[in-house]
Amino acid sequence: MPNTRVLLVELPKMLGDIVREIVDAQPDMQVVGRLVDARELVRTAIATDADFVVLGLEDGRLPGSCDQLLELDPAIRVLAVDGDGRRSFVYQLEPRMRPLGELSPDALVAAIRAAMRPRSRLRHTPARIGTAAEDGTT
Repeated sequence: MPNTRVLLVELPKMLGDIVREIVDAQPDMQVVGRLVDARELVRTAIATDADFVVLGLEDGRLPGSCDQLLELDPAIRVLAVDGDGRRSFVYQLEPRMRPLGELSPDALVAAIRAAMRPRSRLRHTPARIGTAAEDGTT
């Protein structure tokens, strides 16, 4: 049974089809959705319980909804790919960007597996930001 749930967002059709085929061919991964509009990213990532997002970049910057998603679910990972697939980056709430180079099928699978290393994860519980005194803990 697949254990890494991948959401595809704003990828050009051909690139999205290729990524879907590569991910779905892995026994431990499955594509759980595909969006053409990143404004639906947070809602869809929560609804599909996505672990990983593969996002197409048009202008080289992440959409604001991606920042919001990383704040709500610090364990989720985002693989951003430029339109021609020649450059890709993994984002996670550390925050840091790690360049990956040209995206090949093997590089895509390796990036997803490396980013999904075992970790504790709060399943889509909105994060509270505050001090211990504010939330009653010590």
